[in-house]
Amino acid sequence: MIKQNNVLSIGILSAIALAIIFVWIAVAELHTDPILLVRADGWSGSGAFTTGADYTVDMPPVYSQPSDTRLWRNWTGNGFRGGEIWTVPFVAPPVIGVPVQGNMNPESGNRVLIECVSNGRRSDVAHLATFERWSFVLFDARGICGGPVRIGAISDGRELVGIGTPASVSATETLAVRYLMPVTGVILAFLTVGAAWIAGALACARLKIGESEIASLGLIVTGLVALTTVWAFSVSPLVGRSAAAIIFAAAAAQVAYGAYFAAESLARITQYLAKPFAGWAIFAVGVVALGASIDNGGGPFAANVAFFPVTWSTDNQIPVLLADRLAAGVPASQINFGAWLASDRPPLLSGYLLFIHGWLLPAIQPALRYAVDIAEQASGAAIMGLWVPAAWIGLRLARVRDDIIIAILVTTGFTGFCIFNGLYIWPKLLAGGFGLLMILVLACLPSRGQPSPTSSPLVLLVIAAMSGALALLSHGGAFFGVIAALIVCAPMILRQGARPLAVSALLGIATMVPWFIWQAHFQPNGNALLRFLLVGEFGFDRREASVLGEALHTYNSLGWIAVLKTKWEAIRVVIGVPTTYCNRIERLGSSWTEAPLTTLRVNEFYYLVFLLWLPMLAGTIARLRHAERNTEQNAVMTILAATGAVSVVIWILTSWTCHIVHHFAYQSCLAMMIAGWGVAFMHRGPERLLAPASIALAASAWIASPLFQAIAVRWVWLIVLFATILVALAALAPRLFGRDNSCEGAERPMLN
Repeated sequence: MIKQNNVLSIGILSAIALAIIFVWIAVAELHTDPILLVRADGWSGSGAFTTGADYTVDMPPVYSQPSDTRLWRNWTGNGFRGGEIWTVPFVAPPVIGVPVQGNMNPESGNRVLIECVSNGRRSDVAHLATFERWSFVLFDARGICGGPVRIGAISDGRELVGIGTPASVSATETLAVRYLMPVTGVILAFLTVGAAWIAGALACARLKIGESEIASLGLIVTGLVALTTVWAFSVSPLVGRSAAAIIFAAAAAQVAYGAYFAAESLARITQYLAKPFAGWAIFAVGVVALGASIDNGGGPFAANVAFFPVTWSTDNQIPVLLADRLAAGVPASQINFGAWLASDRPPLLSGYLLFIHGWLLPAIQPALRYAVDIAEQASGAAIMGLWVPAAWIGLRLARVRDDIIIAILVTTGFTGFCIFNGLYIWPKLLAGGFGLLMILVLACLPSRGQPSPTSSPLVLLVIAAMSGALALLSHGGAFFGVIAALIVCAPMILRQGARPLAVSALLGIATMVPWFIWQAHFQPNGNALLRFLLVGEFGFDRREASVLGEALHTYNSLGWIAVLKTKWEAIRVVIGVPTTYCNRIERLGSSWTEAPLTTLRVNEFYYLVFLLWLPMLAGTIARLRHAERNTEQNAVMTILAATGAVSVVIWILTSWTCHIVHHFAYQSCLAMMIAGWGVAFMHRGPERLLAPASIALAASAWIASPLFQAIAVRWVWLIVLFATILVALAALAPRLFGRDNSCEGAERPMLN
């Protein structure tokens, strides 16, 4: 019966996933190329805009014909110019596609508009920030006007803006771009990464260790698969596609083998992973649904402006661009992003994207490849959501009950920190997940004379070392948290013996070495971010110079008084005191009376104190009220909080400038939030009611406000978003409001 259930479940899930993919392919085959709405000479304007731009790789093929289309921008070779340009009037189809470029946010002085000719009423087409890249945005023209319309761009000359020939977009293409692309990206992420995770866990089950350790090692296997895929595509696209397909086939075969010949092991593993996987799915689908609901122009740049004025550059595009260029056969040594090298940033997310999409891209119809970036962004958001199962498994390893874990993770995930960083796919939250797993595993190391009830110290240290390595291979900011965890847990680590220390250290280093070799072989001196950390500038023009030597020279040239002053300014930024110390901070909407939710978003985005004050307050009250309780779970929460605090100190002491949240170690942010909410929920005092306050603030500032600010709201995605929120809140409610007669923080029996 177990074998039949396993086979049936796997078959149903695979059939659903493949059906969605085939539907997407069918829609792609029915697709018709957009139809141009005005002729190449159908424009009028002030002369501030010039044509001739040829950066059309991110648009439909029709724009590759310069004789039929026009791409205008207010860059004349001598700076930006103010003025406007408009199409001739035309009858609007239901959906209009418009190429846009530059900054169209309200504060930029630029606007891209559609105007009803009969009454002069104007509506914004997009609020995007694409920088020098072009994006093909879709705009619903239904109900805009009863007669002809025209489309144009207006600029006051402060920033770049571009506009191209509008086109009529078919219903099938609109469906594919707005709905099937994101759905396909998420489904493929669950299917491929999930298969690798379960297959890795099945392989590790032979070690006869606990389920938490098996699940952790399986998750680590997915990271190793991603690293392997980066190397394979760096050799050639054919090798990369073959490797991705072979690895996925091997993972599927391993799961199928388990269904037939290791049914009990597979059943135990899938039962254990069911809740962490469900938590991953709910978070990932909710974040993708929120981003797709907020339509300010759509496309791959949607996440950059979804939470205006919390906007950022195209950092979220870099992992996708690296994956796309490797998949397209661009030699790894030649991949750069302006002054940035591919080797300046770790590659783990790009590896995941190559594993998910690398084998599929050649099958996509060329006419829709401009929109594949949307699917990749959705897959990236799903990968960011891996912090949920990483935290869940780590907390289970610490023997925290599932109901408490659910309450902790729902409250933590329902914050602007997780919402923004889950949708905007710079790989910081992925690093936070692996780094958090490292901290939790180290916190579970047995003390002297207290053997582990689940696994040997060797297994725990190996998981910690490889998780820490994968965190560093996701984002370099994890460095602060990794060092802090080693310092805080040093007494426990050193008690485990020489052999576990040596083996785990070697495996951690071995996980990092392939990336070091890649850097040395393809792009040496990828040190811009390290130089910024230690010197305060990127130094693109002196990559050959010693970073350590320049750091020492900078400190010596300033003197101790100036150095201490910078550290004091760093402390002020961390606690949210206004300062000119970091010129990246623009305190938009700083008046609470004028725009309180906007101000809350900005402050929570930049300042650590705004991120942590509620969970730290809840945890502090709980500790003061229950000071006599000294459970094993309380000790784990103490280690999480201590690691976060130590990492803040290391960050301030070693980092040179701009101590804002997204320059910090994300596992430390997660650790401090989880520590606060963990203590509050374990003791079930009135302090846990701060959780609804935190959720309400996040819902107001990071969901409701951006939706009200959006040009359009996609109601289908909004329904999906509300469904995920209701599921999460329903899971939280019993711990928040229900009665519990069991011993708070009691150890639960291990599943094995």
